[in-house]
Amino acid sequence: MKRTIWVVIALLLLGLGVLFGPAYFAADGLRKAALAGDAAQMEQRVDFPMVRSELKAQMSAALLKKIHSDPSLAGNPFIGLAQMMVGTVVGKAVDIYVTPDGVAALASGTKPGNAASSEANEVAYRYEWLGINRFSVRPVRDNGAGSAPALVFERRGGVSWVLVKIDLPEDFLDSK
Repeated sequence: MKRTIWVVIALLLLGLGVLFGPAYFAADGLRKAALAGDAAQMEQRVDFPMVRSELKAQMSAALLKKIHSDPSLAGNPFIGLAQMMVGTVVGKAVDIYVTPDGVAALASGTKPGNAASSEANEVAYRYEWLGINRFSVRPVRDNGAGSAPALVFERRGGVSWVLVKIDLPEDFLDSK
């Protein structure tokens, strides 16, 4: 009887490891590919069309919110034109920055276009499960320099995980 209980517990732990373990390996694989500058690996680990689509929606909403909340823009006759152009400008910017190099920069805790720092290997990561088929990884620096975007992974198939979203923090567009 005791042996059966231990076998059941072992099988349950093994099942949980098979179910959730590959997510951590996927995040680590993306980090290693980012640090190595391996664009081919990045292409396999990121659903770029989905990431671009999600990021365009987030950034457009954030910019429109900024436009509406800025009192210095109240009554400006060009606000309507600015609102119409947000989607186009954001779309082009996202298409330029959401590349293997851009995602590599975010995975190492820096903004796209910034030079990789020597501290890239020293970035810690905070993992959070968002459901059985989604989890996020957020780079966290010891120096507390601003919030970093969360990289959201989604299960594809049984054990494969792919980056599907870059979840920007509220202050990401404001930080330097």
